Amino acid sequence: MAAKTVIIVGAGSTFSDVSQLIAKRDQPPLDRGFFEVYAGNRSKPKEFMTVQNYLQTSYRLSALDSARNSLEGIMTIIYSDLRHASLTPMASDAFRDLVRLLNNRISQSTNRMKVTNQGNLYRIVAQAIDSSSTPSDISIITFNQDLHAEKVLAKLQDTAKHTRKGAVYSFPYCYRVANAHQATIGVSSASQADRFAIDSTNQGGIRLLKLHGSLNWFSLISNPSAVTASFILDRTRPLRITPRSDIELGLKVRSSGQRMDIFPLIMPPISPKSNLVHQEIEPLWDEAEHDLRSAEEVIVFGYSCPVNDAGSVDLLRWSISKNATLQSFSIIDPDPGVVARYANVTNFGHLLYFSTTDDYIRFKRKSKTK
Repeated sequence: MAAKTVIIVGAGSTFSDVSQLIAKRDQPPLDRGFFEVYAGNRSKPKEFMTVQNYLQTSYRLSALDSARNSLEGIMTIIYSDLRHASLTPMASDAFRDLVRLLNNRISQSTNRMKVTNQGNLYRIVAQAIDSSSTPSDISIITFNQDLHAEKVLAKLQDTAKHTRKGAVYSFPYCYRVANAHQATIGVSSASQADRFAIDSTNQGGIRLLKLHGSLNWFSLISNPSAVTASFILDRTRPLRITPRSDIELGLKVRSSGQRMDIFPLIMPPISPKSNLVHQEIEPLWDEAEHDLRSAEEVIVFGYSCPVNDAGSVDLLRWSISKNATLQSFSIIDPDPGVVARYANVTNFGHLLYFSTTDDYIRFKRKSKTK
């Protein structure tokens, strides 16, 4: 069944809900300035030092140089080196630790997040549920790897008035990952309060399509040194899902009587990304296209549709151009400049722009009373 309402969620969504609650160094990482939080630290994470030492040894570069202080720029350099035999051992260590550094920074932005009914994403999704026939009519497409959306859906699922039309959150089926239930595995030392409730019967609910992977998706490894270039580039390595809602570095999983390390299954911000799309993530792009092509309403929250995100731009351009049922396309973003970008990408004739979630909610309530 296709979604009638599609909510596209970007990094601005998480930032809007945590920027007033979390210290700047723990806020969602941006591409520019990603490394600057380590500039004044006497004690720098060992993962950062691995990256810094590699850049200095191989290229006489520093991640802290203002001209180079870009996550995507540094990650693309190191990723390219994974295929050079003379550089591969050191490059794979640097790339591994940069992925872990990114993974940790993302988790810091949402581990401490306490979702309330006043949160921006919460109110947007709640409004969509109120307007739909059933939560199964809603699909969330996100390029975020954090667990913000999951925490919002879990909160909605625990609120009786939002489940009157059916289940809101069916974990892990919401991800639409093949054999998701069989892939779900516990992580040591996680209390029940720190876990998403597992739905053993798949009651449906809102689909959550995470096109760049997720913090709680990972592969098992025997030890950290097992993360070689071939492992990183393996698009078929088994996917596992943890129900933990807080993710930290150094988590262990007990599998077949052994305590195993984990390596995150997220799509790093490199150009191009196509060579790193895991085989379990590829079908999610098809699902996203299907939902966008058949949607009656699209809501974009905090996603600027950047030019360098070619795959995402192509997805929107192709899907919206083939949609004959689309009635409404709303953009919620403090930057009005994104409207021109979406007008160019989608070629949709009537875009609705809202600078705040409050403006959007007021508009929807007025429209409902007419």
